[in-house]
Amino acid sequence: PWSIDNHQFHNAMHLSSIGLSEVIEAKDENSDILTQKLQELIFSKEKSFFQLSVEQKVPEDISTVFNFFETPKNLNLITPPWLNFKIIPPVSKTTYEGLEISYRLSLHKLPMFWKSKIIRYKKNEYFCDKQIFGPYLFWEHTHTFSADGNKTIIRDVVNYKILFGRIFHKLFVKRDLKNIFEYRYKKIEEVFKK
Repeated sequence: PWSIDNHQFHNAMHLSSIGLSEVIEAKDENSDILTQKLQELIFSKEKSFFQLSVEQKVPEDISTVFNFFETPKNLNLITPPWLNFKIIPPVSKTTYEGLEISYRLSLHKLPMFWKSKIIRYKKNEYFCDKQIFGPYLFWEHTHTFSADGNKTIIRDVVNYKILFGRIFHKLFVKRDLKNIFEYRYKKIEEVFKK
């Protein structure tokens, strides 16, 4: 149910059809700031799948923003240092459908190997990476980009499934993902700050 084709893509960015289990919000009241603070980091669940959704607006044109995100080495810049994240060479200079990327990282002092594949890609609009080997039973991360004047709205939707489901999610996974994506949000804000 989580695999979506290109025509359904933008509709999948909102969770109107999914019952929310929790919404975590932090709103910025100062509208004069060029970059918005984290507006919503949403966790939800349907059957055995979890979903995380986050949206961010940056003061840069869509071509520049997309170029940053489609460059694999830039993932190092927005990933928390405590994950000890390393892309295993060779590292592609850009992203394209069918690209496979391997990583090493550690979480809670446990070393992990992760391999993902780009399963959908459209220049300046979206790409989606799917775990083909790693710690999750299922992981699919969709990145979409849309222009808002001379700014860009970045949307991330992650659909995932984990061993022991709700128990592990409550004990570890939800907190870890919240910390990772909050760090990512702040670093993206720094990269595109004007």
